[in-house]
Amino acid sequence: MNVLRIYLSLTAWLLTAICSSAQEPLNADSIASLFLEHYAKAPQEKAYVHTDRDYYAAGDTVWFRAYIVDAASNQLTDRSKFVYIELLDNAADTLIRRIKIKADTAGVFANALPLSSRMKSGTYTVAAYTQWMQNFGEEMFFKKRLTVVNPKDSINPSTKSRTVSKIALDIMPEGGNLIAGHTQRVAFKAMGDDGLGVDVQARLVNAAGDVIKETASRHLGMGYLLVNADAGEELWLEAFTANGLSCRTKLPEALEQGVTMSVNQHKGVVLIQPFATPGINIENMALALYGAGNLMVIELADATPIRISSQSLKPGVVNIALIDRESRRVLAERLVFIRDRNIPDIDISATAE
Repeated sequence: MNVLRIYLSLTAWLLTAICSSAQEPLNADSIASLFLEHYAKAPQEKAYVHTDRDYYAAGDTVWFRAYIVDAASNQLTDRSKFVYIELLDNAADTLIRRIKIKADTAGVFANALPLSSRMKSGTYTVAAYTQWMQNFGEEMFFKKRLTVVNPKDSINPSTKSRTVSKIALDIMPEGGNLIAGHTQRVAFKAMGDDGLGVDVQARLVNAAGDVIKETASRHLGMGYLLVNADAGEELWLEAFTANGLSCRTKLPEALEQGVTMSVNQHKGVVLIQPFATPGINIENMALALYGAGNLMVIELADATPIRISSQSLKPGVVNIALIDRESRRVLAERLVFIRDRNIPDIDISATAE
């Protein structure tokens, strides 16, 4: 599931609700009320699917359990009585099978997808959605990749030895905008033409081709680097794989005026640092933390870092939005993952008989 798109879409809906209300400065209570009003009027669902494994032979059966939760509370919901499960062929971009499943008494959708013995080796996708979720586009659907191997094929795919003919880069400045004269993190993700992450060496270069900084992806093609750009400066990120593939992507233009924020987690504390260029009054802003059952709004007095105990937040993906209380605009956004602190420790030991 593309979590980033889901939460950005939710913020867009909330922004519409904010802009349609009476034009008077918002405070923490009124912002929280608008979130709750939106959740009540336009409830959103999320789907998740467990499969018994990720790799299958042609002719196997994919056993799965699907869950539908409320996006605001992250709790199981019985709003939708049926879930649709699709099996898609990535190479041919075709639908292989679609099934409709009714929830059991525990609110779980359990069933199986038999795989044809004639399936070709390759990467396939399991998609899950409800009829209600179709109102918000396929970006909201749950999607999971599966690998199928057919021993009759001369070449079998593997995520460790797959064939990639080209790569591409996604670039994401922290907070959403690149601000001139301000050092901030710029995240990147390198992907192959099969849609999977590819580990790369990367370097930041200017229009003259001078290398400013070098780095490497940290996991599945994802990484970041610190950038301090001047207004009007052209910067490019170049990426190179171990087998000789390369690509380059231009960074977004650095804004002379703007707002952003950085977010860090350390020793049980979420540290949020808002930043605004001179001439922008940060006292007119508020931070809203929502998602995974969380809703917290804090009015800002200045650019002092905000410290929030992770113990006060429910686990899951939490969106942080920086909102201008007068213009009613979302100025910057950031996702943060709060780990579940109540996961039990499991001790496995062998017993001699």
